[in-house]
Amino acid sequence: MSEQLTQRILAIAQTKNYPKKTLILQEGQVANDGCLVTSGLAIAYYLNEGKDITSRFMDEGFVITSWISFYTRRPGQ
Repeated sequence: MSEQLTQRILAIAQTKNYPKKTLILQEGQVANDGCLVTSGLAIAYYLNEGKDITSRFMDEGFVITSWISFYTRRPGQ
């Protein structure tokens, strides 16, 4: 990434800290943000017949959001 692009992103980015087990995006919400994991680990999961099914682990450096919801402005699953 160029230095100019890096500076533009830093000018508008906000840092947020999420405690363990915080749900960043729930089913039915529209994804308004992309989140960069800077420390720790995030998981993506869904419910199937009442059971949590982990679909993805995301570690440091990973950008997370519901991309379909983010671009279409429709609630995510």
